[in-house]
Amino acid sequence: MKINHILTFTLLSGLISCSTISYTGETYKPSDKIDVYYKEKDVAHPYKTVGRIITIARNKDNKAKEKIIEKAKSVGADAVIFSGVYFTEEKTASAYEKADVIKYTD
Repeated sequence: MKINHILTFTLLSGLISCSTISYTGETYKPSDKIDVYYKEKDVAHPYKTVGRIITIARNKDNKAKEKIIEKAKSVGADAVIFSGVYFTEEKTASAYEKADVIKYTD
């Protein structure tokens, strides 16, 4: 659990210092359109997770979601599965949103 918090802090520090979006994973030919899911069980196709996107969620609008979708398209995803908004456990908590990037296997 402690390692998870350290990893989250490290990723967020990197996001804040140099970029507002981070992608770790495989890259394919860019996609024009992707599917968007909020629960793994809603994905109707067999798939594999090929990466994860994390971005700072600065306010209540959909900019973080839009950034994630655009990044997913640029790395060739078939879909993303949003896992929600999370907060750091610091005094000045930062919010971030993350999503798994998936490719269909059928």
